[in-house]
Amino acid sequence: YQHQGIGTNVFDFVMGYCVKNGVQSFVCHCVPDNYAARVFYEKMGGKVIGQDLDNEESWMNSIIYQFDF
Repeated sequence: YQHQGIGTNVFDFVMGYCVKNGVQSFVCHCVPDNYAARVFYEKMGGKVIGQDLDNEESWMNSIIYQFDF
């Protein structure tokens, strides 16, 4: 479902909800090898604020993005 605007629509909805309800920021975690998702989050204004890369299983690793309003 990539490149159909679904993710952008979801982010617009979440951001609108947050702004309407006084939420100043939120974070999400992304698997480091999911490059398409990482590009998307950065395009949507996410800033990398941390990473957790030392897990026994690689699927448990994450890059942490923060979105501010």
